[in-house]
Amino acid sequence: MKNIVIGITDCVKYSNYDRWVQNEPDVEIIKLTCVENNFSDIEKCNGIMLTGGNDIIPRLYNQTEDRAY
Repeated sequence: MKNIVIGITDCVKYSNYDRWVQNEPDVEIIKLTCVENNFSDIEKCNGIMLTGGNDIIPRLYNQTEDRAY
């Protein structure tokens, strides 16, 4: 039986996070994604892993592409 429920937000590298957490015993993973519109599943989670997202395009904020953040 799984004792801990971890929500992982969807991203391009989701499978890496999923494999990492799957190695832990007694952990169930819920993929939190706007595609499935399942953010109400957060209530089931003991913890949430925020995976981030794609980088913001600098030109949208009047910055050059070579600017380091």
